[in-house]
Amino acid sequence: RVNRDEDGCAEASKLTCLNYEAMERKRDKIGHLYVSVDPTLLWNGNTLQGYDDICKFIQQLPQTDHNIQSVDAQRLPSITETSDLPEGIVMNIAGTVTMGLTSHGFVHNFVLMREDAKLKVCSWRLRDSYCREGVLNRLCIDSKTELSTARVVHCLILHVVSVF
Repeated sequence: RVNRDEDGCAEASKLTCLNYEAMERKRDKIGHLYVSVDPTLLWNGNTLQGYDDICKFIQQLPQTDHNIQSVDAQRLPSITETSDLPEGIVMNIAGTVTMGLTSHGFVHNFVLMREDAKLKVCSWRLRDSYCREGVLNRLCIDSKTELSTARVVHCLILHVVSVF
């Protein structure tokens, strides 16, 4: 059981590193890290539905540089022996992020689930100050949806509705 936990946490840490590398240098590849089930992204109460819209939104964010200072992984066992939900892992990551000349702390939470024998992100929640006044004044997702940014802190939640 210990080896299983260690192996799962090592795999989750690798996926987390790939996620931040994609956020910083390969945003066009970030979608490959997420479950294929139709996800929903909530940003300051605004909802995006669909894999393509989420990837498009992430690509529009300003350039970032993350410095990870703390990573914690906890295995989520199946609820019951007959559960349809696979085992998962909760990742809690803390550090600093730099956007342009602005640097500040962040806490990110991921829920990872197995899909095709690989861990993938099914839920992502960010709490940080990406949207401080003057950094992102307005961000348009498409012609129908416009997000006005919070003055101090934003909250981003990516989750798969059908899983939760």
